[in-house]
Amino acid sequence: MSTLQLQGILSEPEQEADSCLILLHGLGASGHDFEAVLPYFRHGISHPLRCIFPNSPKRAVTINQGIEMPAWYDFALNGDVRDVNQAHLKESSDAVAAVIQGQIEQGIDSKRIILAGFSQGGAIAYDVALNYDFDLAGLLAMSTYIPDAIQDKNRDLDIHVFHGREDDVVPAALGQDSLKKLNDAGYTPSWSEYDMAHEMCLQQIEDINQTINELLAK
Repeated sequence: MSTLQLQGILSEPEQEADSCLILLHGLGASGHDFEAVLPYFRHGISHPLRCIFPNSPKRAVTINQGIEMPAWYDFALNGDVRDVNQAHLKESSDAVAAVIQGQIEQGIDSKRIILAGFSQGGAIAYDVALNYDFDLAGLLAMSTYIPDAIQDKNRDLDIHVFHGREDDVVPAALGQDSLKKLNDAGYTPSWSEYDMAHEMCLQQIEDINQTINELLAK
């Protein structure tokens, strides 16, 4: 496993948590970016939900002229293809897997853990949920793409994909290509798209809240 130890935002419910949402930020951002939408994620949820928003390490990012910034991995563009640094991908995915394992050791059943991510964070969420041995409640993939090959694991995973029609950072076509890979591999993901760019909108946040409710009600 990775020696990378992730810090970030931890928000506990009023009662003892019996479920957990782990949400990964995008390139150049941090877990603090999700604090404003935290009340929406918890709205109307009957289960005490712990929320964890880990922070990525800082790395030099090729696509941004080598500037150092919060990044789950370095990457370059090769036409429309993202050339992902595989060592960084593995290191970050291992670190997120360690966060999940930590929640399991604290008494949260893996089937009560929802893994989510936006953009780069969504790519890490895809990698962990599809390739590691966790029986999770679900995966929420926002404005993102699958960064690597899909292994033959977790075929019953609930996967919900959200994307903006006007996204010019991670084009909707990339999200749809990932959707096709999932379907071809035997998964049954849902797809929701919105009139937005590379961002989150209120309707999407409300849909995510509903999805969290549905996943935790099972």
